[in-house]
Amino acid sequence: MKFLQCIVFLCIWTAGEAEFDATCTTSNGQCVTRCTCNEGYTDMDEQCFAKVGRSCATNTDCVPDASCTGSTGSQTCQCPNSLVPSFYDTKCKFKVGAECKDSSDCMIHSECRTGTCACMDKYAPSSDNKTCIGYVGAECDDISQCIEHAECSGGKCTDDYEGDINCQKKGMDYVQHRIL
Repeated sequence: MKFLQCIVFLCIWTAGEAEFDATCTTSNGQCVTRCTCNEGYTDMDEQCFAKVGRSCATNTDCVPDASCTGSTGSQTCQCPNSLVPSFYDTKCKFKVGAECKDSSDCMIHSECRTGTCACMDKYAPSSDNKTCIGYVGAECDDISQCIEHAECSGGKCTDDYEGDINCQKKGMDYVQHRIL
């Protein structure tokens, strides 16, 4: 992995402490011990790109496949209508039901099956097909990736809540959510 480049201009020893003045040569980056992207930006090919939903001035400021839209002064990077932001807003991906060539084209917790993005086993599509929601036992990074009344604990959707064994998926009938 290549690191973004920092240029150290000077290092002065003063009263036993080292001070330095360093500049990151990458736009929207800062130099700490190495060049890192500022908050709201992500590192791709030694450049810092604005994540989906973040401020931008031109399309080239945004992550690939996103464009800079909105009124001058309040523009943000957005995915086109046919795509949705990845979980960390660093890519634009196809939603459930969209045509695909490879699973890497599809959003998190979905895969390309016979040319169409579909939710993986243990997941169901949200009512707008923009996310795949996990049943109990499914992998998760955040509670928003689990069905209603489930929690994301230890990287899995769990049913550690008070109530009966049924959970309601958004916009659907009650279903038993224990998956063996």
